Amino acid sequence: MRKTIALLLLLVSVTTLSAAIIPTSSNEYKHILDPVAVSSVRMQAMGGAGLALTEGPESVFTNPAGLANHDFELAIPYISVTLYNPLELYKSGLIDAVIDGEDYVSTALDFLDALGVYNKLARIDAGLSLAFKGFGLGVAVQDTIHTYSLGLSGSASIINQLAVKATVGYGLRLILPFSLSLDIGASISFNYLAYTEKIGAEEVLDNIDELLDYLSSGMPIMAGYSLPITAGLTLNTPVGFSVAAVLSNINGRYRMRAYDGYEPLLDDITAGKILNSGEFSLDTGLDLSVGLAWSADWRLIEPAVAVDLVDITGFFDDDDFSFRDILGHLRIGAELKLISIVTLRAGLMEGYFSLGAGIDLKLFQVNVAYFNEEYGSTYGSKPVDGLTVQFRLGW
Repeated sequence: MRKTIALLLLLVSVTTLSAAIIPTSSNEYKHILDPVAVSSVRMQAMGGAGLALTEGPESVFTNPAGLANHDFELAIPYISVTLYNPLELYKSGLIDAVIDGEDYVSTALDFLDALGVYNKLARIDAGLSLAFKGFGLGVAVQDTIHTYSLGLSGSASIINQLAVKATVGYGLRLILPFSLSLDIGASISFNYLAYTEKIGAEEVLDNIDELLDYLSSGMPIMAGYSLPITAGLTLNTPVGFSVAAVLSNINGRYRMRAYDGYEPLLDDITAGKILNSGEFSLDTGLDLSVGLAWSADWRLIEPAVAVDLVDITGFFDDDDFSFRDILGHLRIGAELKLISIVTLRAGLMEGYFSLGAGIDLKLFQVNVAYFNEEYGSTYGSKPVDGLTVQFRLGW
């Protein structure tokens, strides 16, 4: 078990590269270009929906319009741990092998090979956020471990991706006729992205006792930054309906540089050269999403329903437009809060069900979500399940 924990911690702390490895020209790295979104366990459990429901600190990362007229809310800190393919992991026998102290290397390699060409192992999210009188601030760190395999025995590799996001935003409420109100907001983020060269899983497991020395011996890393802007608005009605639109990733291009190891990267950071990246760039593209929601507060219960259509610009990427394409952008979710303490959630994302629950003790919250993400080349071809547990202090 200690070896497994050491492996995760070291993969989180190391990011390295000499000759630039660019996702657009190296197929193994293509999922590095997937949007790096700060994990919202509430939205995960609700099928990814909820743009028109966001409020408080969460809004600074999703829809800054939700910051409007919010008095005060603070999360210091929150941490989320996501394990992907938990059912396959359980069936593989790897957990039992680690607990029993057995030689688990061959079992681990078989498990990684069985995950297919592209997959994920785990993700850790940590950070803090606050909202006060329309202003919002959020800082988040996210580490994701990707896997890649050629489908041959022992061919699995690991790619580690680290993202840091610092965001400031402001939201304003405009009072309209007929008891309507319009919340508008904007935010700007400093995003820092780093990812390793693919590392052979067998090499990692064979060198786990001296992994830091092994990884620091000239392994390359790509790292760089972007300064994306997000704009959002939400129209609120007196009967509980809300309509939202969010345009995100404006100026989302990453300016990247390749390094010979993590020590040259740290030298750049400590020398204040973090904004000098410019060897190559990664274009992540605009994202326009819209949402419709209804919510109510009936004393002991608070129901809510949300429907989002995300990444509308992606509709135009394929000439052969079909219903399956629409389903791939559709998010549907619902939640039911009971006596302001227990919340039950469910959703449908890309045709896959999600479930979750939360406990709110005011100064301490726990949220859990079980969900599926599409990780194949076409919708429906490769669902990957995930289990997220989040702990949060604050009010």
